Amino acid sequence: MKNNIKKFINIIISSKIFLVSFIFIIFSYILRIILITFTTLIDDEAHYALWTKHLPFGFFDHGGGIAFFMKLSMIIFGNTGFGVRFGSIITSILVSVLLYLFFVKEKDENTAVISVILFNTIPFFAGLSLIVTIDTPMFYFLLLAIMAYYKAIYSNKNYFYLAGFLFGLSLLSKEGAIFVGASICFFTLISKNRKDIFISKEFYLSFIIAALVYSPFIIYNFQTDFTFIKYALYRQLQKEGSISRTLDFWGAQIGLYSPLFFILFCYLIVKVYINFFKKKEIENNFYFAFISLIPFIYILQKSFKNKLEANWALFMYAGGLFLVSYYISKNWNKKYIRNLFLANILFCNIAVFIIVFQYFFPIIPIKGDPTDRYYKYNAIRFELKEYYNSNMNKNIRIFGLNYQIPSMINFYINPQKEAVCLNWGTYHPTVFDFFYDDKDFIGNDFYYITASSDTNLLYKYFDNIEYITNFQSYRKLLNNDIRKLDNFYIFLCKNYKGRQIDYIYKNDKIKF
Repeated sequence: MKNNIKKFINIIISSKIFLVSFIFIIFSYILRIILITFTTLIDDEAHYALWTKHLPFGFFDHGGGIAFFMKLSMIIFGNTGFGVRFGSIITSILVSVLLYLFFVKEKDENTAVISVILFNTIPFFAGLSLIVTIDTPMFYFLLLAIMAYYKAIYSNKNYFYLAGFLFGLSLLSKEGAIFVGASICFFTLISKNRKDIFISKEFYLSFIIAALVYSPFIIYNFQTDFTFIKYALYRQLQKEGSISRTLDFWGAQIGLYSPLFFILFCYLIVKVYINFFKKKEIENNFYFAFISLIPFIYILQKSFKNKLEANWALFMYAGGLFLVSYYISKNWNKKYIRNLFLANILFCNIAVFIIVFQYFFPIIPIKGDPTDRYYKYNAIRFELKEYYNSNMNKNIRIFGLNYQIPSMINFYINPQKEAVCLNWGTYHPTVFDFFYDDKDFIGNDFYYITASSDTNLLYKYFDNIEYITNFQSYRKLLNNDIRKLDNFYIFLCKNYKGRQIDYIYKNDKIKF
């Protein structure tokens, strides 16, 4: 271990580009820790933090991996924004160390350092520890699983056990990992070691282990009439694609993963694939191209058929990180490669630092400033919390008509009765539909908290609606101006009549 540390320090000192890159990385980690300490959670983070209080076998739209991932750091650091996010910082550092050790063993020190730099500077990869969602543990565990399967295929079959466990954790976090897992399985069919692999019990046990880790979500789907499958199909059918949406999606990929990394990724998964069948590329490198190309083809064709969110493609880049790192290292003696690498690192770090600095010092006039998202729910975190503690009836439950507001209320206010999302068919299904029975709420009074002052819909479900007050989220700018964000209105709603529709609910048949 000491030798590895010495080699690591020596190779960084020997290159100005590496030295500058790691200074940026260290600085970025300091900024990340500051940011996760002070900023308000975004709504998705609060929603997943809520899952840590409800740890069944799964949730209707995803496995429970993110809940278990958050739970550990929240046990250590408490029910705070820092507690929710700090586990991702630690895991990011751990993955960086393991990436380095993997490449030092399988390639060389130069490739190892480049892989760590890319992993910590590519905007989307770095952002996984700034905003913690289901993508975070999925990608971290997927990278580790890819390394473990590689070691199992080419070094020691006992790694299959670890690989299966890690892949199961990745799949339990987000189902997109299945495309990489399937690609690894298909890869073994053409591997030169396929005979040894197919007669080894370790290979089959790895998938049994992965299935066991994922089994809670499988059981949950049986218990809920396969709501995940039905809901996933519904979402895909509803979001039809178009040329503009396709261009937006791929434009976002270039921005989120940086121009150099994205271009090299697309180039290498095709070049290495072709060269392998021309016998101009070794199988070890083809492994990373193969497990990237199939997911890439899937995402490519889906981008023309359906509207895809920018983060949905994350899993396809896992193998690309290894390919791009090795390619840059192999061509490091070429000056234009080094210059492009440095330019890309500067581009990535400037992008990340602008976002971080924009939170503390909003000096750049950005339309739809993304850092406003950190301020959007401050009225709930501060003013509404104080108002709830001093003025609201603790025996009356709070509700919203989406998952975001109730999730933020449950995290920051922690009401005596957990806030819920009432499902009237005006929003897509949420986990609250599975936590609570709507019929149990009939006859109850509720506080309704919303970002809209329109209450016309409420009269269908309640006897009486009474406006109480409202609180404004805002952001102070450097010139002492105030940027107004969301208003949060509070209404007292009396005598709930029930949802009055047949919608997705527990073991009932799913209907959309």
